[in-house]
Amino acid sequence: MGEVMQGKDRILLVRRLDEAATKKAMKPLFQIEHEWEFSRESSGTQTKDGVANAVSGLEVTLSLSGLASRDDENLYMKDAVEDGILMEFWDVDLKGEKNAEGKYPAIYAQGYVN
Repeated sequence: MGEVMQGKDRILLVRRLDEAATKKAMKPLFQIEHEWEFSRESSGTQTKDGVANAVSGLEVTLSLSGLASRDDENLYMKDAVEDGILMEFWDVDLKGEKNAEGKYPAIYAQGYVN
């Protein structure tokens, strides 16, 4: 039987994409929760031969909430918003089984913070 995943067992790590070669990803402090939302639009046009379907690209939204604080990590995120910087995100499962490289399972994404 499956095991319920606790929020404390998943953390979000972030890094500016332009710093990938020089810095490690960091964890924004005082995370409360984060949530992924996936959506895609589709439409169909009735033709004499049947319905012709069209599907748009996948849109992904990652929401993060946490407590405000005066630290480098939160200033880092604030700068990303103000400067429109492309960021990397890892949603890391700390209770997941590590792979052959010793890394935890994670969802990876790139995007802008707003």
